[in-house]
Amino acid sequence: MRTQYAHLIDIVPTVLDALGLDPPATIRGVTQSPIHGVSFARTFNDPAAATRRRTQYFEMFGHRAIDHDGWRAVCPWPGPSFAEAGKGFGTPITAKDLTGLDAHHWELYHVTDDPAENHNLAEAHRDKLIEMIAMWYVEAGKYTVLPIDGSALARFIVERPQIAEPRDRYTYRPGTQTVPYFAGPKVVNRPHAITAGDRQGGAGGHPAGPEGYRPEEGPCGGVPLSLDSPCCSESGTASAVTPTVPAWSWELPPRWRHI
Repeated sequence: MRTQYAHLIDIVPTVLDALGLDPPATIRGVTQSPIHGVSFARTFNDPAAATRRRTQYFEMFGHRAIDHDGWRAVCPWPGPSFAEAGKGFGTPITAKDLTGLDAHHWELYHVTDDPAENHNLAEAHRDKLIEMIAMWYVEAGKYTVLPIDGSALARFIVERPQIAEPRDRYTYRPGTQTVPYFAGPKVVNRPHAITAGDRQGGAGGHPAGPEGYRPEEGPCGGVPLSLDSPCCSESGTASAVTPTVPAWSWELPPRWRHI
């Protein structure tokens, strides 16, 4: 057990440090951004080693916070709760909203003595709060957090750059973990074909949902499926077939292959 402060972004530098490796300067000819985290490998052999992580900012869907030397400043969005704010999850932040938030809605906690954040010290230590807010903006500028974006759905569905080359066929076999939506075939509002097989017959279901694609379940309700034996229509019905290779796939028409 270690008590030093660490963050998820410290995992990669710690692994590289433990292995005695330097991070690659380029990958496939693309210059890499500096790693944001710091190694905590020295705590492996020295439980009392001082933490190297003194400052850590946070931002997610407009909700902001920053930790620094035992203090934490927090600015919830759209408010302490959705009910109190009268605004739903994913509400965009306007310039007027941001001005009001920075002026009146930051909270301050001395987490060294109050780890549960029960005592808001924003009024009692206004000078410390202003220092922490300024520090958040410095960190946000350094790590390209700005502009602050409170939207949710638009950020979920935006297509991100992929390492893999564009393709028109996706094949999944049983035992594969759930594939995130942005890494799977883009079939919404596009013509597509599903080819699948049913070992047992008589199954029904659908291969995907908003949260992603589920090869471990298969498109016909959880049975192993085959690339060379069709069973499913877009309505989710199935017929009895005997496949040779458990799998299922999507194929996109040529006009959609590189979008």
